[in-house]
Amino acid sequence: MADESKDVRSDPGSVPSSPTPPVVSAKAEGLSIEDWSLFALVALSFVGFVVSAFSTKGGLQYWLFVAPLFAVVSIFSAWSRGRKRGQSASEILKLQILHWLVLPISVFLIYRLEISGRLDAGDAGVVALLAIAITTFLAGVHFDWRLGLVGVALGVGAFGAALVEEYFWLIGMLALVAGGVVFLLRRKS
Repeated sequence: MADESKDVRSDPGSVPSSPTPPVVSAKAEGLSIEDWSLFALVALSFVGFVVSAFSTKGGLQYWLFVAPLFAVVSIFSAWSRGRKRGQSASEILKLQILHWLVLPISVFLIYRLEISGRLDAGDAGVVALLAIAITTFLAGVHFDWRLGLVGVALGVGAFGAALVEEYFWLIGMLALVAGGVVFLLRRKS
């Protein structure tokens, strides 16, 4: 009986079983297409902040061009996640289209306010950015939480852009003074 309880692995005559390959998760292999898409949205957002800061008219046009890319990433992400949960394609597309259709309508209305003189070009760009931020944040609430983080970043960026514009001369003067101090300190040493 004692021999029956003997471990097979310690028996020199037994054939060792083939080792099972380690299970590699998708996270260990690298970033998914969804992750790269979200990083691309963040990068496009930073480019948009720069464009909006240097060109008021260009800022609105840039966000009009980029907004559909946000919708495409959201639809792709929702499609991927929804199919895994058993949602039908028509249900996913209906929800996404209804969600993202509000954004071009909002941006069109912002553009009409600019044309009518109710908003200047710089303000229209910031308001369009806020509309994109809110829409993206709500996509995060309803579809993929990571889009919510992108929406928050866009909102903070819009607020920051508005503050920088309002206090541009103060920030410029501080930067000039700081640059002068650094120059003098380097010259002394």
